[in-house]
Amino acid sequence: MIRNPEVAEREQRRYDRMHPLTFLQKLAIWNALYEHARKLGHFQPENALEGIETDIHVARIINGHGRTTSSIEESLSK
Repeated sequence: MIRNPEVAEREQRRYDRMHPLTFLQKLAIWNALYEHARKLGHFQPENALEGIETDIHVARIINGHGRTTSSIEESLSK
């Protein structure tokens, strides 16, 4: 357990200044974090659009644009 987070953060910034990462090192870290999140199921591209109509409907209600999908389809077909 970190007892003094301010000191730990200050030392981390100091270390980062003294040991800068190259672009390729940063990219490798980003890729590893992305792969880890993907393996945990955070990204599910095969179901990316599942439920999108419900999300759009709720967003329109929240934003005061109460038009439903059917009314939009009707206006587009005219």
